[in-house]
Amino acid sequence: MERTVIATRDNFDERFPDDERERFWTLVRNTLKIFDVDPQRADEYREKLREARTGERIAVYHTSPLSIAADLAGWSKPIPDEKLAKFLELQRTYAKEFDLSLELPPTSKR
Repeated sequence: MERTVIATRDNFDERFPDDERERFWTLVRNTLKIFDVDPQRADEYREKLREARTGERIAVYHTSPLSIAADLAGWSKPIPDEKLAKFLELQRTYAKEFDLSLELPPTSKR
């Protein structure tokens, strides 16, 4: 049986290493371009996030980069299909670049 490891203040850096955080923010920055917003906005938010409580930081890293970028862009409407398609292509590119799978693991039947 697999054990679930919960991120806490004490193990945040272990659960969310610098290289993974950098990949996350690179994707957020590139997603902001889809919304025609300066990618610097992601860097500014990331800097503010460094001072946030651990729980808030954990919540951000469990949020889709698309959602973060849309919020930073002030996007309040449904995301149009063409923007979503561009994001999914970015996501596929990053997955290939970092040898990550976008496929869901098989579910076990009990």
